[in-house]
Amino acid sequence: MLGGCLTTGFDPEYYCKDCENKWSKADVLDNLYGELLGIRANVGGYPRGQYEIEVDFESRNLKWRHFGAGEEESIEKIVDQKEFIDFYNKLMFLDLFSWKEKYIDEYILDGTQWSLEFIRGKKNKKKYGDNKFPDNWEDFCRLMSKVSGKTFE
Repeated sequence: MLGGCLTTGFDPEYYCKDCENKWSKADVLDNLYGELLGIRANVGGYPRGQYEIEVDFESRNLKWRHFGAGEEESIEKIVDQKEFIDFYNKLMFLDLFSWKEKYIDEYILDGTQWSLEFIRGKKNKKKYGDNKFPDNWEDFCRLMSKVSGKTFE
């Protein structure tokens, strides 16, 4: 769809020729986050071990686990409604769906691997990396640590 020379800031970014529907990136992200049933993430490597976290958005059930490095620990808890809303809003702010599918540093053979899986009603979506991270990875890890009350790094 052709646009004019003037933009309002509210103009649609996408257009379907078949149904003539118009929508913005914000509409797409709202729809994607609306479909989310939960997230599952892990990070780790030698010698720190592996950290895993899973949050079910419907039940607000959170599972956290650390294993390796000669130890194993796990917790499970229900996230308070107010805390969950804050967590969810911060997830949206991190714009996780804009992360690339993979981040790989080909020159490091050992180190830290991570993955993030979006649990959806249709098809789950996974992002991952090997010794390379999205720009706001540390913010994501801090958020996971905050909601779980445990380390996620």
